Amino acid sequence: MNTEPSGQPPLTKVRFGHVRPLLLAHGAGGSVADNFGELARHLTDRELIGVDYPGSDASADPATGYGVDWLADQLVAAGVAAGHERFPVLGLSMGATVAVTAAHRHPSESVHWC
Repeated sequence: MNTEPSGQPPLTKVRFGHVRPLLLAHGAGGSVADNFGELARHLTDRELIGVDYPGSDASADPATGYGVDWLADQLVAAGVAAGHERFPVLGLSMGATVAVTAAHRHPSESVHWC
């Protein structure tokens, strides 16, 4: 899985909790904290994992172009790096496209989109 295109700065990874993973794909106009902060307060029994897209929150502005495939790969890589082999993905707005793309591109990780 290619996680960093040439010249692209790394994305900020967000992680809360430590059991039952749930990957979070935020919308175009926010960040993981902006879009899912309130939800996180109610899902204390889950490990919430997400990445802030380029130019969102603490992630650097994009150095080069990127697309939905790359964002989906980054999100799945964050889940795998957190030590999980299976996880659902919850997408909000544009994040729904990222979630579906992650499930399509990574069937070996048993990604399930919500």
